[in-house]
Amino acid sequence: MLWHAIGIVVLSAAIIKVAPHTKSRVKAALITYLLSLFFAAATSLTRNLFEPLQQTLDFLRIMTLAMSILNLLSIVTFELILTRINIRIPRILSDTMVIIIFLAGCFWLLKQRGVDISGLITTSAVLTVILGLSLQDTLGNIIAGLSIQVENEIRVGDVVKVGDYTGRVKEIRWRRTSIETKNWETVLVPNSLLVKGSVVIYGRREGEPLQTRRWIYFNVDIEHSPTEVIECVDEALQFTNIEAVADKPKIHTILMDFKEGYARYCVCYWLTNLAVDDLTDSLIRTRIYFALKRAGMSLVEPSYRLSIKRGEPIQKQKEHDLAMKIEALRKVPLFKTMTEQELSQLAEQLKYSPFAPGEVLTKQGTEGHWLYIITEGEVSVSITVGDVEKEINRLQPGQFFGEMSLMTGQPRSATVTAVSEVICYRLDKGAFQQIVKQRPEIAEDLAEVLALRKLQYDAVFESADQESKSARISETRMGILNDIRGFFGL
Repeated sequence: MLWHAIGIVVLSAAIIKVAPHTKSRVKAALITYLLSLFFAAATSLTRNLFEPLQQTLDFLRIMTLAMSILNLLSIVTFELILTRINIRIPRILSDTMVIIIFLAGCFWLLKQRGVDISGLITTSAVLTVILGLSLQDTLGNIIAGLSIQVENEIRVGDVVKVGDYTGRVKEIRWRRTSIETKNWETVLVPNSLLVKGSVVIYGRREGEPLQTRRWIYFNVDIEHSPTEVIECVDEALQFTNIEAVADKPKIHTILMDFKEGYARYCVCYWLTNLAVDDLTDSLIRTRIYFALKRAGMSLVEPSYRLSIKRGEPIQKQKEHDLAMKIEALRKVPLFKTMTEQELSQLAEQLKYSPFAPGEVLTKQGTEGHWLYIITEGEVSVSITVGDVEKEINRLQPGQFFGEMSLMTGQPRSATVTAVSEVICYRLDKGAFQQIVKQRPEIAEDLAEVLALRKLQYDAVFESADQESKSARISETRMGILNDIRGFFGL
């Protein structure tokens, strides 16, 4: 008995260390073993007193000891050995096997002790009928649990909807299945309800990856063209990969309906991580909001509120906005030689362009004939060499980027990502082309500034002597000047 105790304690400690999630089952096995010790002590105390009682206690000692050992061996077999070789047996089936082995051993031991098994089976059958009538619901749940485990349609880890509850299946037991919801609740659903009712299993489709379709609705004023709205939102959402959003099918925008004064749209995407549905929906809505803002559109509500503004404050606001745009242009070295009239003409063409944190403003290798001037927030500038992406700079309010693409049409040389919420002014080629054609000599000044800025990123430029610097600037300036003239048709 001492060796039994040492072996069971050591085995239990080893199981808990390797598989902590089985701690409650190991405790149950140890309690069963303590019962066997109690029956062993009782058997010893009743020796030579009442032989039938002593035999009964000894039988209980053997059965509780066997049950304790069987439970520990089942944990080792099904939770440790088989899972290591990627074979997972449902809990309810492993428990059923343990019970069958235990009952078989119980009948064998009774037969060895001279008990009439046939009479016991007949008595048990009558008792089973009585218990079956009184425990119909319980037995129905148990049979349903066995059916669920054998058919393996509902599995641990599935995200399901049962009635009004949606959550992840945590465990399938004999009588009920526990479902953990996003609200930090655990719902205990009788297995019979799962078998009789409808259960929605999210994200599962035969031969397809785990993903589920989500819908994000928004409304835009009817005056904006549906094609314009769809292109605007799709460009913002498809420009870069969004975490937890599937590449295929691609995220896209759909016109759903026309209402009084507005059009109803929907962004459709496929979610790959079912645990972050709300967070991903929020991210998509944020991207939609900023994309519409950049395009000069805004979200509308189904109910309209009429507001009357005086003409004078509106005019003052326009004058204030124009003054801010001119001030932003003055900070850009590219435009330092321009007159006030030219700056004012250019400022009227600037587009208000806000970006959400994490949005990509420009992507390395893509075309984009416009320049950004940062007025609020911070952006990260990074380049990708092979499969490695490295941050090379961070830009603050008052700084600008995209000048080479605006002036020469070259592809983007770096990827620029919003670190925080960023407010920019965007200057397109079309707006700038009018001024360059009116005064072509501006191109030479622009080429000088672009050449200097380009060489600032060149390690050779930093180590060269003054004569080499001058020659390199002149060479780079002429190359850029030719690109500018060709791009603007000068």
